[in-house]
Order: sequence, then C-alpha cells, then structure tokens
Amino acid sequence: MNRPSRPWNGRASRAAAFIVLTGAGACAARGAPPAGEGSSSAQTADVAEPGIPHLSTMRPDTIALGRGEVPTITLTGTGFVPGPSGAFAVGENAVHVGRATFDRLAADSSGTVLRFALTLSYTDTTAKGRPSSFSPGQYPVSVVTPRGTSNSLTLTMIP
Repeated sequence: MNRPSRPWNGRASRAAAFIVLTGAGACAARGAPPAGEGSSSAQTADVAEPGIPHLSTMRPDTIALGRGEVPTITLTGTGFVPGPSGAFAVGENAVHVGRATFDRLAADSSGTVLRFALTLSYTDTTAKGRPSSFSPGQYPVSVVTPRGTSNSLTLTMIP
C-alpha cells in the first residue's frame, strides 16, 4: 500500500543522521532514531549546531609579549553575528581569551570573519575587576554570541 507523500515542512526528520569524515577517513554518524525504532551504537562526531558559532582558524596563533605592539587577531569560522563596519563599529560578538573578555565586536557582513585588537592588559572579571595582563603561556580563545559559545582554539603567548 502506497502512502501519500507529505509536503516539506521545513524541518528535518528526527531520524536524520549526519555523516562526518574524520582525519582517518572513517565515518561517524550522529543522530538518534525516533522513539520506538531502536537505538544507535554509532559514535558521535563533533558537529557544529546551526547558528552556534564555530571557530575554524586563528591568525596569528602565536604572539610575542613585551614589544609594545597591540596585535590584531583574525578569527574565521561560522555563526558570528554580522555587524556594521568601520573603526568604531559595535557588534554583538564577544571573544574570550583566557579570563579576558573583548566584547561588542562586529563580524564581517557574512558572519565568518572577526578581527579585534588584543590589548595585553585587561580587566580580570574573576579577580573582582582588578587590572591584569597576559603572561607567557597558552590561552583558550572562544567566541560568544547571543546564540551560544563556540569551540575554542589555543593562542600561545611567548616572551
């Protein structure tokens, strides 16, 4: 018996699975079958949720401290909130570098590139707002938007 087809409602079925190629060339599936249709024993892959920011690259990923320069960091990825351009543009993105937060940053019009000046001193929000500065080491970098928080990349600071 043939069932009449249903029109597309713009939503994916709960039975959908995402296939991701891993570095080894193997596939991993993500998705769960609807209730009552068994369970999946496949491994889950790290897949960015739609709308949630995702970091792909950071340039530079290593900076030298103590040169008196303020480096510009360029983050590329997806899911950043696009904003106006210009020197004094205010946006809806924030970047966390360790315990420092650089907020009100605007991304490009496609929401895939975010640039900001990494000042080497900042207000430490975990130390009751006291001024602090970066020291040599590795720091996690992530982007926060109204839709969520991205994965993190590592920024290395050398003397």
